[in-house]
Amino acid sequence: MKSQKLTTTISLPGELMPYEAIDVYARETGFVKSIKVDHGSRVKQGELIAELDAPELVAQRAQANADLNDPFELLPYNLSNPANRLAMQMTRNTLSRNRGMLCFSQTWRDPVLWAHYSDKHRGICIGFEIPSEIATKVRYKAKRLPFPKKITLQDIHVSQAMLFTKYRKWEYEREIRVFAELNDQEDGLYFREFDDILRPVEVIAGATCTVSKAEIRQALGTLIKAVMLVKARAGFKRFAIVVDRRGFVL
Repeated sequence: MKSQKLTTTISLPGELMPYEAIDVYARETGFVKSIKVDHGSRVKQGELIAELDAPELVAQRAQANADLNDPFELLPYNLSNPANRLAMQMTRNTLSRNRGMLCFSQTWRDPVLWAHYSDKHRGICIGFEIPSEIATKVRYKAKRLPFPKKITLQDIHVSQAMLFTKYRKWEYEREIRVFAELNDQEDGLYFREFDDILRPVEVIAGATCTVSKAEIRQALGTLIKAVMLVKARAGFKRFAIVVDRRGFVL
């Protein structure tokens, strides 16, 4: 009889699982425009290996009239008469068939605009220079307009009233409109490319926006030469969004 360590070996099937799992996505947004190197190539730090294209930052979305967020849009008149209501709907449908609008605000300082249209201050605002001859300010009314004697888009007063009249409670938007053809469609949305008429001059990152300055520069591509980048914050003295003099922290 002798003393020794007891050894027992048991083999059981098993599966190796991670302690924590996360989804990993590409850091840069957009699509691959071009690749500058081949697979297996040696590269140096700072060398350009690929270019990304972010179409959402190089085109302005054109809003289809039928997809606007106001049920009174293009219907400024008193429509209590059923016949007038039908005539107005038909006129609106004709106008909406192949024309849309680009909607802008005269200011980016209003915190309500950022809350409503920029993902609760997490998004960005693009500032444009637009020729005054193609841009028209919206007129805000407390009551619906009297129905005209004749409805026709050839009547400048009728078309102007339809296109540029909104209810007074929308006045905070200080809206300016530019009308465009609905030609460039992508996934049910319409876009207009930036050009000399629709020229971006600044990009303002919201107060809680986490997109870095480098990412915005990358997305703008060659447009960055003529665009000023601004970081916004909530004002200290008044209810307004102002320039953050500290700039981008990312």
